[in-house]
Formats: sequence, structure tokens, C-alpha cells
Amino acid sequence: MNLTLIASGLSLSPRTLQRHLAAQGSSLRELVMEARLELGCTQLRSGQASSSEIARRLGYADSTAFWRAFKKRTGAAPSKQRRP
Repeated sequence: MNLTLIASGLSLSPRTLQRHLAAQGSSLRELVMEARLELGCTQLRSGQASSSEIARRLGYADSTAFWRAFKKRTGAAPSKQRRP
């Protein structure tokens, strides 16, 4: 998704959307990152896919990039989200 497309869907200009997000202390990049990692958590808990498959589904270059982003954001390795 890109800013222009999302802003258009909300009937806003891209700059207005940026200002609204900034006023909330956020950005489109931040929201996309949160959504990707939340989906990653859900998929890890389901146990249906490997970390590399989840990384690919979420648009990460590889499982290492997913692991680093996940660890930076949550403070825990993705494997900690898997159900025993």
C-alpha cells in the first residue's frame, strides 16, 4: 500500500493524511509495520507455516529480516510466539 492510495480511499490528500497521522504520533510506515508484525504473531501462533513462509507472506526479504523486525518490536524472538 502506498500513501496516495490510502489517502484517496479516505478522501484525503496525502499530505492531510500525513498530518493526521503525525498528530496521533504515528506514520503510515509505523502502522504498516505494526500490522505486519501483528499478522506475523497470529500466523506464528497458528503453527501452520514456517518463519520463512510467514516472512515471505508479509513482504520481508527473508526470514532473518522478519526475525530482526519482530525482535526489535516485541523484544522476543518469533519462536516465543509459537504454541507448544
